[in-house]
Amino acid sequence: PDRKLIPFEIPRFAIQKDVSPEDVEQILHAHFGRDDLAVIGVPDEEWGQRLLLVCTESLAESSVFTDAQNVLREAIGRWAVPKELRVIREIPRTSNGKVARQSLAEQMA
Repeated sequence: PDRKLIPFEIPRFAIQKDVSPEDVEQILHAHFGRDDLAVIGVPDEEWGQRLLLVCTESLAESSVFTDAQNVLREAIGRWAVPKELRVIREIPRTSNGKVARQSLAEQMA
């Protein structure tokens, strides 16, 4: 449907994996029981795209990022683990409540 897959190359294994930011988000929403986080693809010079975890200030405890990385590593694999966390006041949403990914990506640029 409207899911954008982001290709990731893993040089050690010389393969390419596709991951949907929405799928990664669903795992984190289920784990934390909250929806004040988002996962988006952002440009990366080395890989073309990489995942970025964005959360609100209320979820930005120091252990949250490590916990999220561990959950994703276990649930999907290390290739789907965001390497960076950015904290913002509010996750932008569309009129129907979905994450406004384009707006969020522009904010993160």
